[in-house]
Amino acid sequence: MKPNKTSTSWRAHGLHGAVTALALASALVLQAGCGGSPFVDIVETVDCAVFNCKDSELIQSDALSPRATILGQDGLLNVSVSVGQSANLLTRIRLTGADRLYAQTDSQRIELRDSDGRGSSYTGQLPTSLAQPSISIILERRGEQHVNSVTLPKSFSVLSPLGPVNLGRSAGKLMVQLGQEAGSSVDNRSNLRCKRADGSSFSGGLSESVSLPFLIENQAGAPWVRINTQDLDLALNEHSRSLDKTTPNLSAVQSCEIELSWRVYRMGSTASTLSRYTTVRGERAAQQSISYDARL
Repeated sequence: MKPNKTSTSWRAHGLHGAVTALALASALVLQAGCGGSPFVDIVETVDCAVFNCKDSELIQSDALSPRATILGQDGLLNVSVSVGQSANLLTRIRLTGADRLYAQTDSQRIELRDSDGRGSSYTGQLPTSLAQPSISIILERRGEQHVNSVTLPKSFSVLSPLGPVNLGRSAGKLMVQLGQEAGSSVDNRSNLRCKRADGSSFSGGLSESVSLPFLIENQAGAPWVRINTQDLDLALNEHSRSLDKTTPNLSAVQSCEIELSWRVYRMGSTASTLSRYTTVRGERAAQQSISYDARL
């Protein structure tokens, strides 16, 4: 199995920055010219300049792409849904008119709410006491219900190594055993706090949800996760360079505190009446702390 690619969320960062700056300047001119406060609705103006906001009621159902993630944790199903148009990741669809999103289990149904008033995501929580709860994400519009469903995997934990890990580049690899059930897929999200050899550092922002490379290996009939330290080092330096593209010979990453969230997930079934790029994903999470030092 090939290692997962490192997060590419930063690749569009430079483009977004340029577009955002242009949109902000245009918005200020327009607002001032109209006699209003130059900062009224600035956030939405800039946001939609980047993400090309559209109203759902103007779009056919087969072009709508809800992308739902349901994280089961601490007796709750945490639901987050963004709506796009077909495969276009830079188009954001805001639910308008009578269009609504719902989350439903066997015992309860709730309407998902716009988390920021701009249609970035529609969120909600449902309680559950089941080991493997099933949940449906329903887009209701024009008298029809478009149903997407998934059954979450069981909860899991990091079985080995237990506790925080000190990892040097010369170690070559880190083997991690996750107690996930067969048939589930694995990925990760990591928060990074890193220092470079010249004393500079980076954390937060784009460093709060970085996917780090790994392999899956079978040992004694059980799946283990393998992190190659060379791949990890390359990924950390690639991420570092993505944050500062103006410095040609950027100092190498020296050390990182990595708060790693392992995700075990399953993909569910989606409504044939919606775009084929619709997804629904049910996942569980387990945490691991790694102190990485490239000097060791």
